[in-house]
Amino acid sequence: MHHTMILQFVGILLSASMLVLSGCAGGPLKNSFVAGWLPERGDDPADLERYGPIKSQHIEHLRSLADQVGDTKPEVRDRISKDLVQRVRNELDPTVRVEVVKTLGEFPNPSAAEGLRWALMDNAPEVRIAACQAWHRRGGTDAAVALAGVMGSETDLDVRLAAARALSGFRHPAALQALGSALDDSNPAIKYRAIESLRASSEFDYGENLGAWRQFAQGGNPPRPETRFLAGKFRRLF
Repeated sequence: MHHTMILQFVGILLSASMLVLSGCAGGPLKNSFVAGWLPERGDDPADLERYGPIKSQHIEHLRSLADQVGDTKPEVRDRISKDLVQRVRNELDPTVRVEVVKTLGEFPNPSAAEGLRWALMDNAPEVRIAACQAWHRRGGTDAAVALAGVMGSETDLDVRLAAARALSGFRHPAALQALGSALDDSNPAIKYRAIESLRASSEFDYGENLGAWRQFAQGGNPPRPETRFLAGKFRRLF
């Protein structure tokens, strides 16, 4: 009898997990049990029911959601991303919030952008860093503006470096202006990172010429260097 009850419980878990991908009613995350619960490993179904999944199971489930975004129907993606936004706001564990933000970064929905904006204000620097990285993957005007805002307001050095790195390759004026301002930062690491990110957006490599990079960041056309950017591109391949 006990064995039969466990099998029935496993069936319930699998069915609930599949509802996330098939478009069940209600909150997809709330209605889905976390993958990773294994009866053959000795996991107790009573513990899962009483206490909920442990941190590693939450993280495993979030990573699974991120991997399956492309195979999920748009209406289901929207519901899941809205649930993830609430998770960003309410999750107490910063390690789990980091994974929530990483997962949100894979969702193209407007609601996901709301969660990423919220994550940039998180009290944990590691969550804000994850948000910068997620905005970089998302790309577009909203990402450029959000990351430029971080460069202008953030006080944590690691987060500022993450934002400067995330702005790499953006040609949006807000991104270029933020990186141009960073060239005057008192911290050499910020200056270096700003140059590297501007270099990724430029056809020409102006080396360590801060004046030329400032002019480029302001939308100008600095005198072209004698050597084109091929060497710089080759260097970044390694």
